[in-house]
Amino acid sequence: MQQENSREKLLVCAIDIGTSSIRVSGFDKIGNAIPDLFIQNYYQMNLSSDGGVE
Repeated sequence: MQQENSREKLLVCAIDIGTSSIRVSGFDKIGNAIPDLFIQNYYQMNLSSDGGVE
């Protein structure tokens, strides 16, 4: 059986890229959100006259 190193932590990074923002969240090894590991950045899509999106 492997001993757990008290300094070693397993983290999960979730990335959500949506139509109006991108969000990144961090979670511990049992799925609890880590409050200091969250960021959200809003943006606008640019629509071209031919239906393109940037």
